[in-house]
Amino acid sequence: EPWGSTEHGVEVVLAHLEAARTVAHHGGLYHTNAEVKLQGFQARPELLEVFSTEFQMRLLWGSQGASSSQARRYEKFDKVLTALSHKLEPAIRSSEL
Repeated sequence: EPWGSTEHGVEVVLAHLEAARTVAHHGGLYHTNAEVKLQGFQARPELLEVFSTEFQMRLLWGSQGASSSQARRYEKFDKVLTALSHKLEPAIRSSEL
């Protein structure tokens, strides 16, 4: 229970859900504001590349990793998450199991 008590954790989840409802409710307002702010905006092709899947693959996995199989990328990602987990989470003693 990363938030402490279960009761407090539920409150946090409910607060997030309420915030999501508010954002969804005001979607039209956000859209209108974006149109006003972006009026006359001219996108540069070299910047649009940043939003492409291929660019993100190269950024996250490097040029060799981007061309490797999905299974291989997931395997590497799992190793990274496991290493972070071992570093950041306290060890569980066998007596606690």
